[in-house]
Amino acid sequence: MISPFIDANHPIQSYFPERKWGIAVPIFIGVIFLTISLVFIGVALLMDSKISEVANRRMDEKQREERENQRQATSSLAKYRILKTNRVSDEMQVQRTISKEIINGIEQSVANSSVAGSVHNQSSSDLPPSFADKKQ
Repeated sequence: MISPFIDANHPIQSYFPERKWGIAVPIFIGVIFLTISLVFIGVALLMDSKISEVANRRMDEKQREERENQRQATSSLAKYRILKTNRVSDEMQVQRTISKEIINGIEQSVANSSVAGSVHNQSSSDLPPSFADKKQ
């Protein structure tokens, strides 16, 4: 910084390199620094893209597995619902059949019963005294 203002013949000028080196060395160091920086950034980007590709492949595999699991779960759930619906409708059909059989059996037993006819024909005077009191 001071050397340009000092006379060229002064003995202190012998401690400094020539002016061409004063310009060439910083430029050379700058070019080396810039090259190293850009190579580092390029390598980092390439590694990141490779890592991203691997991560994307893994994510795609996981998503495929999740979709397959969802399909299986959905199909299993659908099968369960169908079975449950069929089971419920079968149970309801069985209950209806049993109810109809019970009602038919009761109707037949009432119709065939001689006791039923005689009970309808009895008057309150024919009933036992304890039952006749309750009826009145």
